[in-house]
Amino acid sequence: MKIFNKIAALALVVAGFTACNEAEDFDRYADHTYSNAIELGHFTSLYDANSKYTYGAVITLNAEGDTILYMYSTGKEGNNDEGKTRTLFTADTLNYDQKTGVVTAKADTSYYDEGETFGVQFTMAEMLDGERFAVDIAYGSKNETAILRRNTTEFPPVQGKWSVADAAGELTTYTFGIDSTVVINDNEEAAGKYETDGRNIIVKNDADATVATFAYNDNYQLTCTSSENAVMTRMTNLPEPESFYPIYEGNFIFATADLEGNSGHLFEGEIPGYICQSDKDPSRYLLTPFINNEDGMLFTMDKAGMIAVDAQFTGVEHQKYGPVYVTDVVTAGYAANFPNAKSHYDESLHTFYFDLIYHVSAGVFGAWEDTFKVTGEATNKKHFKPGKKTLDLTKKGFNFNANFPLRQK
Repeated sequence: MKIFNKIAALALVVAGFTACNEAEDFDRYADHTYSNAIELGHFTSLYDANSKYTYGAVITLNAEGDTILYMYSTGKEGNNDEGKTRTLFTADTLNYDQKTGVVTAKADTSYYDEGETFGVQFTMAEMLDGERFAVDIAYGSKNETAILRRNTTEFPPVQGKWSVADAAGELTTYTFGIDSTVVINDNEEAAGKYETDGRNIIVKNDADATVATFAYNDNYQLTCTSSENAVMTRMTNLPEPESFYPIYEGNFIFATADLEGNSGHLFEGEIPGYICQSDKDPSRYLLTPFINNEDGMLFTMDKAGMIAVDAQFTGVEHQKYGPVYVTDVVTAGYAANFPNAKSHYDESLHTFYFDLIYHVSAGVFGAWEDTFKVTGEATNKKHFKPGKKTLDLTKKGFNFNANFPLRQK
């Protein structure tokens, strides 16, 4: 009974219940009768206060008639993924214990945090009313908990990526977006629009002609009704990669003296470039190009215009000390050394002020207030993705002073 009691306790704790007689509560669970077999259904969030997402789980059948479980999340209001639904995993194994009413599932691949994939362990414990389910999701070193309810009035959202195979085994994918767009076979040029009433989905092309139709059946399977009711497979899908769109163009200018008044800099001159803003998080920005780092320099800026720069590579190897990094003075822990340092944006002067520490593993070269002077709104609308080379960066426009001494340790 130890495992059973643990699951029962999870159900009580997550729901926020306070048991006045613990033994009596466990006896109630012990006397409860659960279904003889796992039931198909759609389950959605009732309690998820500690998360940026609401959750949904669907127990359904695949094309072969096997019982499967997949889980999805939808960004809450105010979250960067607000309204976006993503499939987190489709379980590789699914088990049900009729003595405890507990569903356990496992997937070797799931997607939660940015840029990382994890195996996942999923546990869903039926509560006494048969309508609420305590859920624990373990992935990596983290856990998410939620209370789901049985949802008999809504079909699962179609948002996300689906696939279907024809008689010859050829696979076609459909990615349904939040803005009623649908992309076929990951070809952006083959994008169309879709309409849905919850159960039925109609895909149309630019000429408003119907190209495919889908519908949820009573087993919560999404079927392609325009292809002999072929059962669709929901695919675990990553979030859209973060993109940065230019908002300003101007010049990044290296200071001619450091914050202590000493003349000189590791670099000299200025570099024309862009300030770009993230399409996922409006507080994240990218300065590109940045010295010789093809990814640019990422920074955050709050509504008051205060800027923070986490440690990142400049793209330059010092001839004696190796890779040169940059961090803003406050983040680097040197605020006491430079009490007037304040990385910020001055809208009246159309200038970004970056009070930066340039450092290597052996120590710190010094601190400078480098600036980005805005010359106008960006005319280049091409988006930039960190990790992708966006410009042909050379050392033209700046002069690396490899002999500049370490000033602090």
